[in-house]
Amino acid sequence: MTIPAHAGSVQVNVNADARIRGGGSANANFGSDNLFAKANTSLGVSRKFYLAFDVSSLAGTPYSSVELVLTKQNTDGSAPTSVVHNAFGITDNGDWDTGSLLESAITWNNAPNNATGSATGFVDQGSTSSDASRFLDGETVFKADASGTEYRFDVTDYVNWAIGENNSYSSFATSDSDEIITFMIAWDSVIGGDTYTFHSKETNSLLAPRLEAEMVPLPAGLWLGLTGILGVVVLRRRAW
Repeated sequence: MTIPAHAGSVQVNVNADARIRGGGSANANFGSDNLFAKANTSLGVSRKFYLAFDVSSLAGTPYSSVELVLTKQNTDGSAPTSVVHNAFGITDNGDWDTGSLLESAITWNNAPNNATGSATGFVDQGSTSSDASRFLDGETVFKADASGTEYRFDVTDYVNWAIGENNSYSSFATSDSDEIITFMIAWDSVIGGDTYTFHSKETNSLLAPRLEAEMVPLPAGLWLGLTGILGVVVLRRRAW
């Protein structure tokens, strides 16, 4: 779903969201729960989470800024003082196909590009055009942050690529073939301890993950020209 956020911006709500867990829960599904990542030396208590967005409604214009917004739900008692959460995007069109792999079916073992032997990693991850799991941005979450705190990840280049406005971003394709993109969130390093939870669309649809996209502003001269054209149209209609 796409709705105006404010003048000059567009908000896209998450289509599907789910966390995954390793170890003995590698085939279990948590698609109806809240979202959180966790990295422990034991994969059995490690988690990552996946988000799918349909960005087809954004196509047709480049964006000057696009942010992935997550909203904090709670902090568990023995969570670390702070942890960097990394966001990755899939750039080889091997996205989470929510039509065939339902939110109620995604797991640690079948999630696209999940490095099943790593608490923090994804298959072919990196920061270049030839990396299928492209690093996008990292945000530090603090234990002291209150519930409702928002964390904003810069995903501008990735979304512009997905809608065909940044062709060189990926060496695999010039855009996302179905314009349904996948974000993967994991801790930056193995720390252990409890975690921080984020709202999913199931826990609070108003605070669920979303994209906020700012349109590239029109040059002043072009805007004045369009305003003049509209004025002429109005005057002619009055004359009729």
